[in-house]
Amino acid sequence: MLSLVYFFNLLLLYLITPGSAVISRVLLNWDDTDAIKILTNCYQAMTVKDRLVVVDFILPKGKISPFMGLTSLNLFILGGTFMRTEDEFYNLLSSAGFKMTNTFKTTGPVSGIEAKPA
Repeated sequence: MLSLVYFFNLLLLYLITPGSAVISRVLLNWDDTDAIKILTNCYQAMTVKDRLVVVDFILPKGKISPFMGLTSLNLFILGGTFMRTEDEFYNLLSSAGFKMTNTFKTTGPVSGIEAKPA
């Protein structure tokens, strides 16, 4: 697992290149249908050489921390959506035409997913 500081340094220095797009904590505010629309719009604006980096809360498999559980519950109460698992992000990205190429798990609450147009 990466520390948050290291992850954001990695993001700024190596992952964000010409042709890259970063979506940070956006998809958690939208249900699956609207999240796929957002990702499809990104896909249509990209070339096969480009990459998308999604920075978001990603629920781990199995037992979750009280912080993540309460944050997901709060998100549901305020906006009607829950945090997603890595598999759910995979499904969203695949539905929009992307292929997940890498994940960056951190010691903090947010992690990153790298995807490229399929």
